[in-house]
Amino acid sequence: PLLTVYLDAIEGGRVEKVLVEDGATVTAGQPLAVLSNAELQLSVLARQTEVTQQVNSMRSQELALSQTRLQNERALLEAELGLRKAERQYAREQPLAAKGFVSGQAFRDTSDNLDYQRHRRDVLKRAQSSDERLQTGQLAQLRASADSMESGLGIARANLDALNLRAPVSGQLSSFSIQVGQSMARGERIGQIDSPGRNKLIAGIDEFYLGRVQPGQIATAESGGKTWKLKVSNIYPQVKNGQFEVDLVFLDGEPQGLQRGQSVQVRL
Repeated sequence: PLLTVYLDAIEGGRVEKVLVEDGATVTAGQPLAVLSNAELQLSVLARQTEVTQQVNSMRSQELALSQTRLQNERALLEAELGLRKAERQYAREQPLAAKGFVSGQAFRDTSDNLDYQRHRRDVLKRAQSSDERLQTGQLAQLRASADSMESGLGIARANLDALNLRAPVSGQLSSFSIQVGQSMARGERIGQIDSPGRNKLIAGIDEFYLGRVQPGQIATAESGGKTWKLKVSNIYPQVKNGQFEVDLVFLDGEPQGLQRGQSVQVRL
């Protein structure tokens, strides 16, 4: 075949169903077999639980941040109100104290209260800013962690879905001989899909001609009473048993009914 796509088990498992037979013509995405892997399924469930816990933790953190923000805003409003009251009282007592209508001790208490209210407001503002910064940073870390876990969960789910073996391309299925109950290891070769109706020739040429063969070189073949034109597509310079191999592809169609292993005489 001109194009061969090999089928490997992405994840290992036990064969539960075989949906097609060897030699069948399949289409891209068609289910071929179903595997089961209890360990992988448990792993995906565990990851899903971790992600759910992380998301719940993030939401709890968001709620705590919102509540703390409201508490800080309420405390700051109370501090602003206390400061305005202290400022008004100070403004009332200052001219009276200058004329002796308010005792010096009472006016000092009013002045001290004004300073306290100012400091209290400034402290609350700094505390609010610090809490906001710290909790926002924690929330960002939780979100990044949740996103990372979601990504890992997506990969785990994809691996779980890979237990449903599907044809990656359309073509003829071959070397597909798995059986129900068979255990497949990860990466194990389970078959291949050959391109339908498109073939290439593999020619063995004496090593004497290695320097005279070039990619793109034209060849002709006789088959079915017709002459078919080909060209050299690949050269494999490794010499085995005194020969090297080349791939030849048909240029203007190809003979009908060509089979794997069939011999065709070619003139290069």
